[in-house]
Amino acid sequence: MMAQRVGELERKVGGFSERFDTIDQKFTVIDERFDAIDRKFEAVDRRLEELPTRAELRAFVEEIASQGKTAAEGYGATLEALQRDIRRLSSKVTTRDRDLVLKDHSKRISALERR
Repeated sequence: MMAQRVGELERKVGGFSERFDTIDQKFTVIDERFDAIDRKFEAVDRRLEELPTRAELRAFVEEIASQGKTAAEGYGATLEALQRDIRRLSSKVTTRDRDLVLKDHSKRISALERR
């Protein structure tokens, strides 16, 4: 009877041992999956660390806006200077000057046509 009981206990313990081995294998697979997920999160974390912060983006946008404003002001000043130069030149050239230039030009054309 004792031998029979010992045999039953050995079978039960053996069954438990097999179950524990199966559970251990399953936990090993789950552990490997968690390791893979952990590696993916670490890669995402590294990528996120490379992204600029909100403050850095705001500073960049402000710098671009400042440079754009400076460029626009520079272009505006250049255009105004050109306008002043054109007005000055326009005021210097009189109708008489234009007539003389045209008369001289027509003389040159006539001379060329005679050749």
